[in-house]
Amino acid sequence: MLDSNILDSWAYLKKNIISEKEANYNNRIKYLGGIFLDIHILSLLIVFIVFGSIILIVTDISVKKYKTKQWKRIRQMSYKMTPKEVFQNICDPDKNFRLMDVRSSKEFKRGHIKNAQNINVMDFKFMKLIKKLKKEQKFIIYGQGEDRSKRALDVMKKRGFLEIYIMTGGMLEWRMQDLPIEK
Repeated sequence: MLDSNILDSWAYLKKNIISEKEANYNNRIKYLGGIFLDIHILSLLIVFIVFGSIILIVTDISVKKYKTKQWKRIRQMSYKMTPKEVFQNICDPDKNFRLMDVRSSKEFKRGHIKNAQNINVMDFKFMKLIKKLKKEQKFIIYGQGEDRSKRALDVMKKRGFLEIYIMTGGMLEWRMQDLPIEK
């Protein structure tokens, strides 16, 4: 038979070896769990950074588009002028206005403002004709009344023209104020 000391030593070794193995196993599990936790946190951080970047990029693009549209709206000015103000401005060569008569050619031939260019807003060629004009130039638009000039104004604004004036009352008001007409 085995001596009791040997049995005690064997039990002691077995206990310590098993305890040591369990401790190593537990330490490995803790280490792997720590790695898993680190990987989990890292992946969450990466997801947060990616989505945060996407949100910032989309927001930045939206803000730039908005600012660009706002800037264009601010730069695109449309005003109204009375016939007397139009007359004063076209008499001053330093003002550099371009007159556009948006009535039909028949109406234009019956009488128009001196140096006005006839571009009929109701003509299908209107878009083609305004493409040839310089968008930076200042325009005074007039029609018989104000309906057609407002229509031309809307089209020109959409096309990016920067400074457009409408003559209030159109040619009807011009004639009522007895201002010069060319035929």
